[in-house]
Amino acid sequence: MLWTDLLVRGEREGQTGYLVVEVSWTIGPKHFDQAQRRASLLHRIGVPAWPAVVGHRVADRARDRLQQEPVVHVIPGPDGDEVETDEPA
Repeated sequence: MLWTDLLVRGEREGQTGYLVVEVSWTIGPKHFDQAQRRASLLHRIGVPAWPAVVGHRVADRARDRLQQEPVVHVIPGPDGDEVETDEPA
């Protein structure tokens, strides 16, 4: 957990847990992997955690993962004001 970019404590659906966030200018496959791996470490010790990635853009090779994987993501819109977000189902 030492190398996690950001760890945020919060509540989701009445359950307190942590958002394990990897931050990068360009989100690539490794950022998804890191967020998921680190969130699963917390799950193993009984701590609710959800993986997340935040970045300015998404690399082409990682774009499909936005739709396929249960990772919260935040990406600013082209004008910098709008933000695209999604959270796992």
